[in-house]
Order: sequence, then C-alpha cells, then structure tokens
Amino acid sequence: MKKIATVIFLLALVFSIGCNTKPVPKPSPEPTKPDYDFSNLSKDYLLFLPGSFWVFQDDSTTALDTLTLYSSKDEIRKQNPGTTSEFSYRAMWKFFSDNGLGLFKEESFAVNTHVATTVPNSSERLYFSEDSYKIAFAPAYPFGNRISFGGEEGTFVNKELIPSLDLNGLNFKDVYHSLAEDYNDYVGDTVFYNFYYAKNYGLIKFSFDHKGYGHSYSLVSASVKQ
Repeated sequence: MKKIATVIFLLALVFSIGCNTKPVPKPSPEPTKPDYDFSNLSKDYLLFLPGSFWVFQDDSTTALDTLTLYSSKDEIRKQNPGTTSEFSYRAMWKFFSDNGLGLFKEESFAVNTHVATTVPNSSERLYFSEDSYKIAFAPAYPFGNRISFGGEEGTFVNKELIPSLDLNGLNFKDVYHSLAEDYNDYVGDTVFYNFYYAKNYGLIKFSFDHKGYGHSYSLVSASVKQ
C-alpha cells in the first residue's frame, strides 16, 4: 500500500511540475529571403565572383596594378531589429588581394528604397583600410543632391549617368559618376573622390584630389565572373 501511495505521489509531482513549466520560446528563424534584395541590374554593376580581376593604370605614370577578388561573403542583415520598422536586406562583402591601388575591400548592399527598374537598387562602400571608407555608388539618390553621411564618409553626390564612355581603348555603357567629399578641418581642406561604375565591370575609374595633389586610376583590362 505504501508503494502504491509513493507511486501516486511521484506521478502527481511530475504532473504538477510539467503543468507549471513554461515552454522556452524559440528564437525567430533568420530570414532566408530579405525584404530588400539586389535587383538584376544591381548585380550587373556590383556582384562578381572570386577569381575576377581588374587591371588599372596610374593615369600619371601609366604604371599597372591588378585588383584581384579572392573572396566574397553574402549576408542578410536586419535594420531596426525588434521594432515595428524592422526590415532585412542583403549585403555582399568582396575582399581583394594586396595591391598598390589602396583598395582593401568593397561592401555592396541593397537599399530600403523602391526605385525604378531602370535604376540599380543598391549601394557600394569602398574601403581603403579598415577605418577609411567612402560611399562610391548610390544611384538611388537624385542626381546633383549633396547627401551628408557625416563621420568618415563625409558627403556624397550622385553626379551623372554617362551613356557612353571611352577609356583606354575600351567603351563602357551607362556609367555612373559619383563624388564623395571628405571635409577635414575646413572647406578648403576637402579631399575630393571621384568614382565611375560601369555595367558588367563595376569600378572602372577612381581618383582623389587634395589641394591639387592626388592620383587617378583607370581600367585597361579585366576578366570578370558574374
């Protein structure tokens, strides 16, 4: 009789614990499809596979240097997580081998702005080192508007869309030209960066100028994989 009472007690205890234990909530699964993704047109300008390379020349000395993409990383990011304005977007890191151009890596990302299908819906940030970077490509912004990002990025101007551009014997179509302005201590100390992006090539020309001193690099050949 005592054994039966003990069994009944243990069963009641287990049942009581089971009823009073709250289920542990499972974390929300990471999104497999972001709210904002690269459009096909954006992919033409920005997304390249490892093994792609670009040969640039110094426009002053004609010295050549090769930019080789050795690795890339795809990400889906969340903005404003846990709020009613939360959204996700796709981003892509592209890493370059050592080069004399000063380019370390690129960060491409879809923007949370709906644009016409004739306009790339993504932007790209160029890194010259871990702590030196500029927005170089952002077609979603209206032409001629000066956009202030502050900090290291300074301001950005989407200058123009060039229908056809001849460069070192090559012809490029639909080239986006942008300007980044890096304000230092005062306006006269500004560093100006110009960037040119072409469909199916990406970055084809860039330059910087600081008080009349600077460098300009332009593409002479490329082997790209998309």
